[in-house]
Amino acid sequence: MPSPSLSQEQVLLRVLFEAMPQLGWTAQPDGFIDCYNRGWYDYTGTTLEQMQGWGWESVHHPEHLARAKGLWTRAIELGEPVEMEFPLRHRDGEFRWFLTRVQPIRDESGTLIRWVGINTDIHDQRMAREFLQEQRARYVRLFSQAPAAIAMFRGPTHIVDLANPLVCRLWGRQPEQVLGKPILEALPELRGQGFDTLLDGVFQSGVAYVGTEIPARLDRTGSGTLETVYFNFVYEAVRNDAGAIDGVAVIAVDVTPQVTAREVIALRARQSDFEAGVGSALTSGEPLSVQLRRCCEAMVTLGAAFARIWIHNEADGVLELQASAGLYTHLDGPHSRVPVGQYKIGLIAAERRPHLTNQVFDDPRVSDPEWARREGLTAFAGYPMTIGDRLVGVMALFAREPLGDDVLQALGTVASQIALAIERDRTDRFREMFIGMLGHDLRNPLSAILTGAQALIVNPEVPDRPKQTAERMQRSVHRMSRMVDQLLDYTRARSGGGIPVVLVPADLFAVCRETVQELEQAHTGRRFDLRLSGDGDGEWDLDRMSQVFSNLLGNAVTYGRADEPIRVTLQGGPTAILGEVLSFGAPIPPPVLPHIFHPFRRATDLKTTSTSGLGLGLFITREIVRAHGGTISVSSSADQGTAFAFALPRSQAGVHGVAGLEA
Repeated sequence: MPSPSLSQEQVLLRVLFEAMPQLGWTAQPDGFIDCYNRGWYDYTGTTLEQMQGWGWESVHHPEHLARAKGLWTRAIELGEPVEMEFPLRHRDGEFRWFLTRVQPIRDESGTLIRWVGINTDIHDQRMAREFLQEQRARYVRLFSQAPAAIAMFRGPTHIVDLANPLVCRLWGRQPEQVLGKPILEALPELRGQGFDTLLDGVFQSGVAYVGTEIPARLDRTGSGTLETVYFNFVYEAVRNDAGAIDGVAVIAVDVTPQVTAREVIALRARQSDFEAGVGSALTSGEPLSVQLRRCCEAMVTLGAAFARIWIHNEADGVLELQASAGLYTHLDGPHSRVPVGQYKIGLIAAERRPHLTNQVFDDPRVSDPEWARREGLTAFAGYPMTIGDRLVGVMALFAREPLGDDVLQALGTVASQIALAIERDRTDRFREMFIGMLGHDLRNPLSAILTGAQALIVNPEVPDRPKQTAERMQRSVHRMSRMVDQLLDYTRARSGGGIPVVLVPADLFAVCRETVQELEQAHTGRRFDLRLSGDGDGEWDLDRMSQVFSNLLGNAVTYGRADEPIRVTLQGGPTAILGEVLSFGAPIPPPVLPHIFHPFRRATDLKTTSTSGLGLGLFITREIVRAHGGTISVSSSADQGTAFAFALPRSQAGVHGVAGLEA
């Protein structure tokens, strides 16, 4: 039986656990660690087999291991949280300091059921504190020679008392422009950015503050244009001889190039994930509505609050809403049908041009700016989906944060793919409708031809030669009738209802045995190896299951080698019957295997093989197996042969057991 699925909350917690930047792990109540997150393995370069239980000791620094083990052991004994710092060995052999917090997890009765531990890298902060302590004794020399940006602020208003050349360059000021002035007077653009609050906190508490990649918007050119710069810095309280705090020292490093480079990489990764998500949706084989919804879900990952896709109804000249994800998922409402040329969506369609704005409240294209203001939606991006000059639809998204041109670029990379998927769906639906009509319309003339041929065959006054012609006509009509039946089965399956089955108590082994005997008579030179074990009792649609065996065995006869037997195996289990049809011949090409059960596909394209079907047999076989609650798969290689394996529950009550039996 398949294991029960995780709840949405459990899946979310698992994703967060894997994605968090810290190292994480969980342990059983006795302290046996049985799970680590990806961050742990990426950092240590280890595996679960190496780390589970007490294997984590191998990545601890020998000088600190005993203390860590003691604290952990005591926490286990008392069932209480614990916090400790120790170095862990990186996969390159270097040690870095980590702050570790371990929390016991208890159930509703208060029983301890697990431990959760989080290791946070504090190496840089610890090194920064040690750095400050070491540098304090060489304060004057540091100001004149240090490669870092250093400044000293005095008093509660943080007057700039000292500023080395590097910090002045980072600020975009000359020393005389800042010395002797409160920091917010020297750099007024810092108002509202929170730096004065941080300085107040350090000045009042004496507790150092370490900032990592903190953005600051500075007027470094004096033009009034603010430039975003990222700093790693430390605010450290400075005390006078009496021990009272009288200032704050700052040591800063400009890390803007590193942050910018990482943001570019992250942006490319996000776009790559977005394109992969859309590609996965469009190749999933799911209904178009599901594919488009998944495309909208991928669009939300670009930073959208919600995303939507409209399809162009050429006859009515409107855009019809087909998919929505994020904040809004409904498909009705005032924007479910948008006339081409009206509102922002209709204008994008009419102009065939993308549109992006980060000023939604003031954009005249937005029909309801008050709604956008209530929802906090400040940005919009839309992109037309076209094939050549023909409009297929529009994709669009709203966001609560500013959007960059990269979002339009990302939409542009998938717009044609989605348009082609929509067009392909239209073509498929038209083809299915045409095939269904064709199948129905062919029945009457075929029936008339068959009646006429049969009348000629049974008429004793008809000479032998016309009778032979009538017999050939009868065989041809039967072959055409099978094709028509396949077309109608295909239409039923593709219409969403599946192939109907009428289940009655019967012996599946007898159905298979009869089909094998018919093929033995039709193909006297071929050998069939029928292997039966257990019994074949169950609920089956006899005609449909005969069709399954006929399709699979006929396929083996057509494509298998004539000098090799075709092996048919049926094994009756407690709740299901497992079967396999094995033949040897040219293997199915690997690119064809994933699509072998798709309609209008054949097992091989070898020109030496004579085939006269539509390529629907395996598709219909799969649909019949599914209609019985079963599964079917195929494997093919030169050494192992081509095997079609299937599992069929004896009754609909046993449907859920098929997966376990098949495995």
